[in-house]
Amino acid sequence: MLVCPVRLVGCFRELGQVSPEDEELPSIVEARGKLPVEHRSLVATYLRSASVYAAASGSATDCFTGERHIALNVQQTDGTWLWPASFAHYVAHHGVAVPEELLQHMRALEWRCPVLSREELLALCDKMSEFARALRKKQKRK
Repeated sequence: MLVCPVRLVGCFRELGQVSPEDEELPSIVEARGKLPVEHRSLVATYLRSASVYAAASGSATDCFTGERHIALNVQQTDGTWLWPASFAHYVAHHGVAVPEELLQHMRALEWRCPVLSREELLALCDKMSEFARALRKKQKRK
């Protein structure tokens, strides 16, 4: 069984971030307002302070308000989890739910996101590339 080196979070089926037809992704509409107000600032700050894993041109638009340029089109990571930069906006402004495992992870780190070194980011890139190759190979066999 293939296991992704990081856990993906903050991708929602309505946003088309991974695959628009991926019904396994959670609904951002259903997740809205589920994060308690007292956690929103802590969680959003943690998410925003993470290392950038990957970047592309463009920016995100808020799917609820239509506000443009809410975040750059980047993926961020703490080395354990990976999320789009727009996730912090949705947490802060719409109280979008965060998995309990991620909340526990943040609490254990006292709400301080580790900053990854260049070497750590490159090692993660290597692991993700290996995972992607193995996944493509597995899909070709089907």
